This record gives sequence, structure tokens and C-alpha cells, in this order.
Amino acid sequence: MKDRGGLVAEAVKSWNGTPFEDHQRRKHAGADCKGFFWGVTEELGFPEAQSEYAQDISYNLRKRDGIPHKRLKEGLAALFDPVSGDWKPGDILLCKHGGYPAHIALWDGERVWSSLPGVGVKSRTLRSLFHKFPLDSVWRWRD
Repeated sequence: MKDRGGLVAEAVKSWNGTPFEDHQRRKHAGADCKGFFWGVTEELGFPEAQSEYAQDISYNLRKRDGIPHKRLKEGLAALFDPVSGDWKPGDILLCKHGGYPAHIALWDGERVWSSLPGVGVKSRTLRSLFHKFPLDSVWRWRD
């Protein structure tokens, strides 16, 4: 049986091509980076998808300071374990945008998956992600 991270690493691939849409988490219909992450979690039936952090949409991606950075990191710390060593498939990458932790991506063991405006959900190399969004922290599912 796969651990929860392994299940996430498999599930993200079925979201390929989902268009970017603010405040959404619907496979093939639309998702932003947070919605993609929580949509996968919901699809797998994980309880984190029902958390107050997953349900919170009090952010505005169109404003420079529209993402509540402290709340985003608070939610990850409340629900996941920080990773300081090697990454495992399904690990959650919190990346910086504009100098603040604001972009969520998922590691599948080889490539990273996220949703970006004008692109939607797709995989990319770590190098291409980190070129635009430097890494802030990595988080792991509690099994």
C-alpha cells in the first residue's frame, strides 16, 4: 500500500491541463495553485481538504499583497511536517513570489506540478520552477 505522499504523486498527473482559475479547485475545469493542491487532497478523500485552511479563500491573486503569507504557512505547519532532508514523492513545496511564501507546488519524485496563470496545471523541472519561484520550505503528509 502506498503512503499518502505516493498517492498524491500519482493523482497530480490526472490534473494535467486543468486551466488556471482564481479560487477554484476543480479538475479539468479550473484551479489556482492553492486550489490544485487542495483539489487533489479532496479527490483522494484526505481530511485536510476539509480544514479551515483548505476552505479559506480570503486572498486576491490580482493584488501584490493579496496572499495572507502568514496564514498560508500557519496552515501548512498545522497540517503537515516540515522536511529538512531528502524529498519524497507527494511532498509539498512552498515557494516565494515577490519575496514571500505564496506559491504551492507538488513534487512527484521527478518533476514538480503546479498551476500558473496562462498555463494551468502542468509539470515542470525544479530549475524552471525555482527560476521564477524560489523555494521557501518543504512539507510532508502525516501518515
